[in-house]
Amino acid sequence: MTEIRLNHPENREAPPAEVRTMFRDADEAAILDIERRYQDLLPPERLEEMRAHQTSFESGEEFRADFARRFGQAPEAGTLGWSLGPTEAAHVSTSEPGAVPEVTYHERLHQAADAETAHAVAEAWHEGMTQAFTERATGQTHEGEERAPYPEETARARGVAETTGWEAAERLYFGGDREAMTAEVAGTEDRPKKDHA
Repeated sequence: MTEIRLNHPENREAPPAEVRTMFRDADEAAILDIERRYQDLLPPERLEEMRAHQTSFESGEEFRADFARRFGQAPEAGTLGWSLGPTEAAHVSTSEPGAVPEVTYHERLHQAADAETAHAVAEAWHEGMTQAFTERATGQTHEGEERAPYPEETARARGVAETTGWEAAERLYFGGDREAMTAEVAGTEDRPKKDHA
């Protein structure tokens, strides 16, 4: 097995072409899957913006430097991605190549989210919901793992979505439909849980 050492000093110029292609493929696959799953909730302009701004795949060193330039501080340990919306590139660290597809999907979900809702809800809920949607789409759950992305936040968000119905959570997250979630929460006492996998 060949070891891909993207952050090794001798490999700083660029990852091999086949690895760059793999990352680009993961980026395009994330957008296509998000479009397929949530097309009824996403304005076409949002998807166009996402496609116009390819994810920036950066070595660990580049990622930390770019994060510090943008936010005035180093990223927290374990941070592998960030994005601010569909009108600019998402940023993904390649320091853990095996995590790149999942992190890319997570960051693309942030870009697909309704901006008003993202700013109105608690950051913990938004990160948890983003990770819960990521895990549903990728089939990768991190329950019980020592280094899980947003474990408490994801469990809480998943619990809310399972109680109110995933469809209401999707309508809020992607479409900004706060009434759907409110209506679902108000009526949950009489109904069994719904699952919209």
